[in-house]
Amino acid sequence: MEFIERLKTEYGIELNPQQQRAAETVDGAVLLLAVPGSGKTTVLIARLANMLQNHGIKPHKILTITFSRRSAADMQERYARYFGAEGAPRFSTIHSFCYGVVKHISTQYHRPLPRMLPDPSDTVRRLYCELEGARFLERDRLDDLVNRIGFCKNRLADDRQIEGIEVEGCDFPRLYHAYESYKKENHLMDYDDMLVFTYDMFRKNPSFLAQYHAVYSHINVDEAQDTSLVQHRIIQQLAQKSGNLFLVGDEDQSIYGFRGAFPDALLRFEEDHPGALVLKMERNYRSTGEIVKAANRLIRQNTARIDKQMTAGEESGVPVRVEPVRLPSEQYPKLTEWLAGGTGSAAVLYRYNESAIPLVDALSAAGIKFCLKDTREAFFQTVHVRDMTAFLKLAVDPTDFDSFAQIYNKTCAYFNRSVLDFVSRTHPQGADVFETLKRCPAAEPGKTASLRSQLERLRGLPPVTALNLLGELTTRSYFESDTAFQRLTLLKSIAARQKTVEELLNRLEELQGIVRETPGSGEAVTLSTIHSSKGLEYDRVLLVDLIDGQFPSKAAVERLEQKEDRTAYEEEVRLCYVAATRARRELCLLGFEEGNRTCRPSRFVRLLTADPKPKPQPDRAGNPALETVRQEIQGYYPVTRPEELEVGTVVLHEVFGPGRVIRMDGGMISWFDGVVTKRFSVQACIKKGNLFLKEQ
Repeated sequence: MEFIERLKTEYGIELNPQQQRAAETVDGAVLLLAVPGSGKTTVLIARLANMLQNHGIKPHKILTITFSRRSAADMQERYARYFGAEGAPRFSTIHSFCYGVVKHISTQYHRPLPRMLPDPSDTVRRLYCELEGARFLERDRLDDLVNRIGFCKNRLADDRQIEGIEVEGCDFPRLYHAYESYKKENHLMDYDDMLVFTYDMFRKNPSFLAQYHAVYSHINVDEAQDTSLVQHRIIQQLAQKSGNLFLVGDEDQSIYGFRGAFPDALLRFEEDHPGALVLKMERNYRSTGEIVKAANRLIRQNTARIDKQMTAGEESGVPVRVEPVRLPSEQYPKLTEWLAGGTGSAAVLYRYNESAIPLVDALSAAGIKFCLKDTREAFFQTVHVRDMTAFLKLAVDPTDFDSFAQIYNKTCAYFNRSVLDFVSRTHPQGADVFETLKRCPAAEPGKTASLRSQLERLRGLPPVTALNLLGELTTRSYFESDTAFQRLTLLKSIAARQKTVEELLNRLEELQGIVRETPGSGEAVTLSTIHSSKGLEYDRVLLVDLIDGQFPSKAAVERLEQKEDRTAYEEEVRLCYVAATRARRELCLLGFEEGNRTCRPSRFVRLLTADPKPKPQPDRAGNPALETVRQEIQGYYPVTRPEELEVGTVVLHEVFGPGRVIRMDGGMISWFDGVVTKRFSVQACIKKGNLFLKEQ
């Protein structure tokens, strides 16, 4: 207790009883579960000071592993601020530590040190295009492939497990092995290779591992919930002789499963370390009582967790606020009103990077200063956005050959490659593409004339209406893709502010420049993905795009409802929990109305606000029995006019259940329920009275 009193009087560090116990526990295997805002960094550095000042442990004998270089630098700075930089222990990321091990291997065993692969993404892109015969790979898809390769290494996947990984449009096992072969042939390694090299060397060469046992007597790990399986194995190897392992983390905040994070190591810590001590810090000094209550309500639906009773160190505060909206585009006026109605630091958080684009549009139009933590111009280069803007550009300028070349095989005219080759060879510069098409033997005149007529009509329409009509201009399956539909929705949000198609195209170019030039930090409203907000806090936080199928993700919801696996859904819950606990004083949700025709409200809104559970909705992943659907028709009204429908409208069919309109074409609608596509005559449905919309 003398040390605890000295912390208070000499350093101004006052610890509560749970924090004191953690700071005073020095030896053995210890897991410290720390809820958001519980002061874990302060406790960690206080514990380090205790080890050095009171227990005579030399600084070089202590290794503290952190999740990122930013957190390592922050911890180093905070330790020096309180206790001085001289004689400080080592703070390191696991990758930095393992790079040192690889260099040690090279020196001790006279092996050449592999060169670091400059940019794994470039290598993966090149190999993918070679193997799949592709000319272009979207940034998001590339990132996914790179993350999957890293996931395999971080989870120590064997060949059988790798062969079982399926990625649509990619032979992933072939790509993985090609990537590994390329590095081996060129004596290269990436960051994850350093982890595997270190683990294998420690495992296969006990005498080499013993050299590290002689150096380090105590191992500390921060953010242990985001540490991968191979990283946990390395840490266990380092601590196996002394048994002095201190993990600080919270499985409720594990949100990097796609990178291979392994929160199970926390859940089974006592099993892996017999006699281990599990401590908890359950006092949240960041958020108000209302926010803490909401976060507790949300996280307690997860099953893969250790129970914690998070309490608030602050007054109750204002309740979590919900601003109801009907359409995605209605979020942005609400956002600007909310920002104008409060003081203090503010952040707008979202699940996916692309959600930032209409936010940038709204805030820049309103003259509100903002910073963008995840600067991503990739949205404008995605295939779907390039396609949709190409349709608009061709409508505005029928001489635009480049736009025609972008979408020729995606139009309702179904042009094939021979049509493009003909136009490419014979098209005079500056001439109307459709005049050239008239001379093409492979282009059906009727379909060509119809496409031209529809584009001419589109040119004079308001931009939102023009985007809605893209369903009539594209191939029937185009908007069956959830990604295509979501990007259409984002474009419509931007289009709502513009008067003409030309203005929309100009605004998209302008936005690309704004995204490129916006700083990542500063005295302004922060726009950030939830992942990038980890470890940060703000006085006021607003969450956007709270749509079931986006947040939580469609894949996670489907696996949950089909009772296949809770893993993905529980990570979505944790992600929302992290978002909510970034807020100090105020948490606001832009929540979609129940029964919304185009956007199902996220179940997270109800959990955060304690609203009663709504009536069960029909299962969109299957086709419910007829009687079940008829029961659901209560509260719906029949469609009586074709004008009530548009691409994206969620409808209920008396026989086939709920689905989404993905195409409108000549009096027909295409309906997609997540499994199959069906086509109906709108007039026939109106006559039979078997197509319904939710009452508003």
